[in-house]
Amino acid sequence: MNTDRNTLFDRMNTIFKEGIHFIYTRCLRPKSVSEDDRRHESILNIILFGTIVLVALLDISVLLSSIRDGANYEGISFTAFSILLAIFIGLLTLSRIGYFKIATHILLGLYFLSATYTIVRWGVELPLASFGYALTVIMASVLVSTRFSFLTVGIISATLISVGYLQLLGLTGDELVWKTEAMELEEPIQLAIVLFLITTISWLSNREIESSLRRARRSEASLKEERDNLEIKVEERTRELKHAQREKISQLYRFAEFGKLSSGIFHDLMNSLNAVVANVSQLEHTPEELPEVKEHLAKAVSASKRMGDFIATARKQMQTTCQEDHFSLNKEIREVVDMLEYRARESGLTLKVKDPREIVMYGNALRFHQLAVNLIINAIDACSGRTNDSDIINITLTRQDAVVVFRVTDHGCGIPTEFIEKIFDPFFTTKGAVRGIGLGLSLTKDIVEKDFHGAITVQSEEGKGASFTITFPIVNEKKSENCLSSESDQ
Repeated sequence: MNTDRNTLFDRMNTIFKEGIHFIYTRCLRPKSVSEDDRRHESILNIILFGTIVLVALLDISVLLSSIRDGANYEGISFTAFSILLAIFIGLLTLSRIGYFKIATHILLGLYFLSATYTIVRWGVELPLASFGYALTVIMASVLVSTRFSFLTVGIISATLISVGYLQLLGLTGDELVWKTEAMELEEPIQLAIVLFLITTISWLSNREIESSLRRARRSEASLKEERDNLEIKVEERTRELKHAQREKISQLYRFAEFGKLSSGIFHDLMNSLNAVVANVSQLEHTPEELPEVKEHLAKAVSASKRMGDFIATARKQMQTTCQEDHFSLNKEIREVVDMLEYRARESGLTLKVKDPREIVMYGNALRFHQLAVNLIINAIDACSGRTNDSDIINITLTRQDAVVVFRVTDHGCGIPTEFIEKIFDPFFTTKGAVRGIGLGLSLTKDIVEKDFHGAITVQSEEGKGASFTITFPIVNEKKSENCLSSESDQ
């Protein structure tokens, strides 16, 4: 039983909502484009629709009364009310087809003529007429404008005074039996003043509302403009970021292709150099009577071996295999310095290494080699093009108990304070796209933390240089962790 009742209630509620929606879309919803016109049209439609409902109810009441009283009925005829109902329906239809301004003026004219007919027939003092005029003035202010309402109140005032004067002369007011006292000319003047005050108050109210609307529209327009500008800026910035990312990815791709090509070139060079060294070495067993030849051959063998060392060091930059073993930190640093010495000389710099004690530990030599390359290259780039009192990059390697301290100090441009916390972020660089892509220090930090379980810090003063310090514990035996995991993280 309760279920059926709830179902019936839900169905009635749905029908009611659908009915309200139908009435709103068919009779009330404005169709104008302008915001002010939409507001005026909406108010007009509501007034007309409400008037139609009231007149329809009165028409039904008149019809019932005329049927009940028959020939004795003396009120307004059913036909007159039906014509009035048809007029309001016509005005609503006129508004719905896009002529709401014409419908507005016709409606105001009907109210004015109705109130004027009332005072001509029953006298200026009739309260219903005063109410009709006041309603006309208010609707003129709301539906059209406050200026039009002042014009309307002027016409009404002239009408009141004129009809009142004619009433004093006895030319109007056919049905004044309801009055007990004679009218004075001051009464229509007083009524006109009251209507003027009503219009003034309405004007003040509308002025504040319109002023608020103008401010709101200006704010809305400004917000829209700012939103559009922001969207344009975001779109431009997005395009710039995409372009920068494409450039960086393109560089990485070229580096990768160069690495693939270089690995083969280095392999062929090593084979050729090995052949040269082997053949030249055979000539070292020449007779003693050719000392100059033997000396030149020794130099050739030494240079060939040195070239082989350079190529072996360069090949480390292309390696990705993760191999852990005991290795010398000093040897790796010397290899890096030998490889980068020419680049440093081109920039007018000297790489000065201080490693008073040989340090051997167990770990990934390639990883340490890579972080040393990244830090020293970063120092060379920071000093490039500067002419200060120092052209030396200091590289120190020391041991403090069971901790290794590796430090690279330059006297270059330094790092601005606002960039200190960002220098280890991927793709962050202050060198420009030509000299760097912002991965060196980021990869170095990952290697230090993941492969050597250490830490990297930086001290810098803008314009005076920077010092990067790496500390990590010395490992003397193989750990249980699989080094491939750190390789995959890269």
